[in-house]
Amino acid sequence: MGIGARIRRTVGSAAALAFVLFFGPGLAWSAFPGENGRLVFETNRDGNYEIYSMEPDGSLPLRLTSNAVFDRQPVWSPDGTKVAFASNRSGRFEIWIANADGTSPARRTVTTTQDIHPAWSPDGSRIAFARSNPVTGTYDIWIVNAGDGSGPVRLTPDDRASESQPVWSPDGTKIAFVTDRDGNLEIYAMEADGSWPVNLTASPSSNESSPDWSPDGFEIAFESDRVDGLSRVFTMAADGSEARRLEGSEPGDCQPVWSPDGLEIALAGYRNAAYNLGVFRIAVGVPGSRELVGNPYAAGYHDQRPDWQAIPAVEEPENRPPVADAGPDGRLDCAPPGGAEVTLDGSGSSDPDSTPGTADDIVSFDWYVDRGLPSERLLGSGVTLRAVLEPGAHVVTLVVADRAGATDSDEAEWIVAADTTPPSLSLEAVPSVLWPPDHRMVQVAVRATAEDACGAAALVLISATSSEPDDAEADGSTEPDIQDAEPGTPDLEMLLRAERAGGGPGRVYTLVYSAIDAAGNVATAATGVTVPAESPTEVRTEERTREETRTRTRTRA
Repeated sequence: MGIGARIRRTVGSAAALAFVLFFGPGLAWSAFPGENGRLVFETNRDGNYEIYSMEPDGSLPLRLTSNAVFDRQPVWSPDGTKVAFASNRSGRFEIWIANADGTSPARRTVTTTQDIHPAWSPDGSRIAFARSNPVTGTYDIWIVNAGDGSGPVRLTPDDRASESQPVWSPDGTKIAFVTDRDGNLEIYAMEADGSWPVNLTASPSSNESSPDWSPDGFEIAFESDRVDGLSRVFTMAADGSEARRLEGSEPGDCQPVWSPDGLEIALAGYRNAAYNLGVFRIAVGVPGSRELVGNPYAAGYHDQRPDWQAIPAVEEPENRPPVADAGPDGRLDCAPPGGAEVTLDGSGSSDPDSTPGTADDIVSFDWYVDRGLPSERLLGSGVTLRAVLEPGAHVVTLVVADRAGATDSDEAEWIVAADTTPPSLSLEAVPSVLWPPDHRMVQVAVRATAEDACGAAALVLISATSSEPDDAEADGSTEPDIQDAEPGTPDLEMLLRAERAGGGPGRVYTLVYSAIDAAGNVATAATGVTVPAESPTEVRTEERTREETRTRTRTRA
């Protein structure tokens, strides 16, 4: 028998028409847009029809089903994670789904007749299929929920005509299908609810089947015997116009499916003199690109009904910009003349694209002073930064940037006030009176209290002097009278001689100290140690007597 006899479609009766429509090579799919993934197909290389997948070049074949019955007509879900197929493992053909690797098979339709030709809706929520009528033997198009098989709805009328091979348009608004309602096989399109059916091929002298929408929805690939009674692959506009043969398609080619990127068509075709079917690829519009893929097995096996897996592009979420936080305004009142160190803190900055509880999407923290002015300068970088600011008012700007390059800024005003107030200084010498004037060297300690609003103050002995020379008249001619006093140091202890000039008013030792703060402000104070001319006891007694006399006088008056 010649190839023409083997692959010619001749419709001579309703029974023959039904056979071609539902069990012959024709089939319908929908190409979902995305990157080109694996090809799924049915094959009888294991003795009965099973479902396999392979890379587009035929490598890495993977068996998805393994049954003593038939698993056929596989189609990928829109996201490429599942496969729907027809299987008679329950005793009749029904619609099943499984994971992309064949695991977790689950039945989605239950019927007493036959359910075949599954097709996913573009959103993956529903599956269209063809179900036979137990009375008339004809087929109608139904849909069910893909998740659990619930909600079956018939879309085409239950009459003597058969409708099958449903395929959704990529936008989900229409369903193309094959019907014999005009006496031969034609491709129709209807609204997704079954309304407004329109004949797209309108070719009464030929048979068309296996529609497949291009990923962009502008074209439909299909098979037709309109040239010479031998099936070939054609394409047409989505409204049925501009039908033309796919360049490179040969007699016997059937079951076309678009690649997800819309650049190729996979199909089933006869591949050798034994006329067994294999899977081919043709680059659309590229002459001589027809290529056999897969099936290294001997003549007699058939690889057919391919469908191309779409790997949807992972849509990167739109980047959301960061939010800078330069911290609160600050004031520093004790700056030295050259400036003061401040701590800038941007840890309050955030980014909505960061890991919860972190700001890890922010990649840079840059701190500027006087940004946008001629005096602008970069202080440094980091979440926190220790920087020196000169006395005065400054606008500090934090600029943050995320991984996508989006930026945000925030300002904080810093006022740095110079320290111009000297510390306070109080002194007390202990003892403050040396008596008796017996020429002894007496240990004198100075109790000093230096306080500064901006921190500590350094104490320095400036001088230790006497109101009389060391060898004053009638003082005993001993020297030196001041010992162990070291000016320029924080010396608070020294030796002072207990003596004074005879007949004089008494001697006074004067101890002068300075307190110096971090800004260089100086406070100076002095304390005295006296060697009185008279005994402090006699003086106090005399003063007390005079006070009592004044008191009695006031009382008598």
